[in-house]
Amino acid sequence: MKAFRRIVADVRSIPSTTKVKVRRRRKVGDKMRIVTVTEERNLTMGATSESRKQWVERVDAVPISDITPEDISGWMRSYITKRAKGGDEEKEVSAKRSANTVVRKARSLFSKRSLKAMHAAKLELPSPLPFEGVEFFKTEQSRYRSTVDAEELFKAAVDDLAADEPECFKVFILAIAGGLRRKEIDTLLWNQFDAAKGSIEIRTTKYFRPKSKDSAGTVDLDKEVAAILQGYRAKAKGEFVIESDRPPKIGASFHYYRADETFMKLSDWLEKHGVGTGDRRKDKPLHTLRKEFGSSVVAVNDLNLVCKKYGLFAASRALRHSDVSVTAAHYLDQKQRVSVGLGALLTNDDNETANPDSTAPQTSENH
Repeated sequence: MKAFRRIVADVRSIPSTTKVKVRRRRKVGDKMRIVTVTEERNLTMGATSESRKQWVERVDAVPISDITPEDISGWMRSYITKRAKGGDEEKEVSAKRSANTVVRKARSLFSKRSLKAMHAAKLELPSPLPFEGVEFFKTEQSRYRSTVDAEELFKAAVDDLAADEPECFKVFILAIAGGLRRKEIDTLLWNQFDAAKGSIEIRTTKYFRPKSKDSAGTVDLDKEVAAILQGYRAKAKGEFVIESDRPPKIGASFHYYRADETFMKLSDWLEKHGVGTGDRRKDKPLHTLRKEFGSSVVAVNDLNLVCKKYGLFAASRALRHSDVSVTAAHYLDQKQRVSVGLGALLTNDDNETANPDSTAPQTSENH
């Protein structure tokens, strides 16, 4: 519904943004500070505000019969024109993929199952339907190409972050050694972590709902990673794995992260170590860690990351993708335990697990 509303708003020239005040990390003088700035917020993303409600009412008042296949095709061409100015081929390819994605989501409103339900409810539908005969742009799949030496990056994180920036280090290992998404990390609770089993359960909680049914599931961890997390849990001050002064916002439909400052600090560190080029809207350094989890080929004591070590299907299950084709296109019977093997880097020469705080007990109890 969001995608279709977005197209309808554009076709009928209904403004889809509003200005809001948000907290952002900015450089003030020679220091990074959290400041309040005014930004435009996209109303199509579902912000629970009066502006959003008014926008939805305006869009929903447009009859379906007023949106034709020609309108959809025109919207797609306009989308490309706006985002690929100056003949930039890379931007054009990216814009085509995005346009295809939006149209694919919007078209799902008129799937066979949906149409059957509409006919059963005796709803009058236009002919032709809005997406009838609309063709997608032809593009090549954008597959992730690793430029990261994950072994060296992991060792640097242990040296730089484990003791001095524990929240950053927790985010780092959850992303690269567990493949967790940003929102999953931000809202992860200690009661989702099972130290005895060495796993994390991604499930619906008071603060989080998985992207889809397939996004829920068990994430297996290397025993060394589980031991490190257990050490941090012994010092935990609250229910969240990642500690932050910002409170959670239950039910927020816009992108809100209670650990945003930690994410930004880690992104700075990642960029200094060659992850990303500085354009975070494009590179997303934190998400690169998840991609490394799923697809990099990095030898670590003769153990490789998931895709190399266990195969495509296991990687798809470990990444909790809805379809193996998503894994094959963008990242490269889970009957066995799947972890990346990077935990081996957390042991010293005496085969002892590095402890971020020597005073933290390394028990296997699951509190």
